[in-house]
This record gives sequence, structure tokens and C-alpha cells, in this order.
Amino acid sequence: MEIDNRELLRQVMEIKERIRDLSKEEQKEILTNKIAEIRRCLTIIPMSFEKYELSSRQREVERLSLLESNNPIDSY
Repeated sequence: MEIDNRELLRQVMEIKERIRDLSKEEQKEILTNKIAEIRRCLTIIPMSFEKYELSSRQREVERLSLLESNNPIDSY
């Protein structure tokens, strides 16, 4: 059975690990990989005629996830 783009994106965004039980470094790595995976998925999903751009919230999450003092899982 073929899944639609919305379901594909939902599946890609899902985090299967019990992420809050992991160290900050492990959380950061999982989220960094997850953001890359979401970006790859968005390149194959047709999105109107305009190039996809991150929302202000997504840009902020991306920025915060790179800060050492920030809790990455709360950013996500």
C-alpha cells in the first residue's frame, strides 16, 4: 500500500528512541540526524511551486540545537 506525502513526512519525523532518557550528546546527535533526514524527505515531496524554506520556528530550533548550553530535546 502506498503512503501519501503527509504520512511519509510524519513517519520520517517520528523519534523512536526514548530520547529524554539519553544524554544531551546522544539527544543532540539524534536530533541532528533527524533534521538531516527530514530535509532529505522534503526534497522528494512535491511542495507547491516554491522552494521550501524553514519556518522561523524551525530555524530557531536548528540554531538552538547547536548551542552547548541548550537542551536539544526541548528545542525540538
